[in-house]
Amino acid sequence: MQKLINLLRYLVNMRVTENEVIPVVDDTHGTERLKSADGRQVVIAYPSLRQTGETSNSYQDQLPAAIFVLEKAMAGQRTDKDELEQYLSMLATVDMILKTLRADTLGYNACPRLAGMTIKVANTVPVYKVFGSWVGWMIEIEF
Repeated sequence: MQKLINLLRYLVNMRVTENEVIPVVDDTHGTERLKSADGRQVVIAYPSLRQTGETSNSYQDQLPAAIFVLEKAMAGQRTDKDELEQYLSMLATVDMILKTLRADTLGYNACPRLAGMTIKVANTVPVYKVFGSWVGWMIEIEF
């Protein structure tokens, strides 16, 4: 359970844009939190904890989380090129998040909150009209 607490505290305090990270529980919560937001937003879905193993001595923790890099969907007369450029521009933020997570889970300079955690899987997936009218990328990550 301590790893879940540490991961949530780490993610909520991550700084990769001028805006603070927005933590949410589900789609409804995210829509409410983003309704008056503007600009590029980083939203984290609260991570969960899954334990596997037959005995307490063999438990293995799996900590899946989702991190969203989002902007409001373009309104009006947008072209395919405009939409593509919007998605491409957000990939720099996605890359920064992934580099930060890798650096903070590896080596001597690892973040103490992420002690004992490694990134098992990281998938970057485009999303459209999540949390109402937001588009961008979702990083599905498991520690």
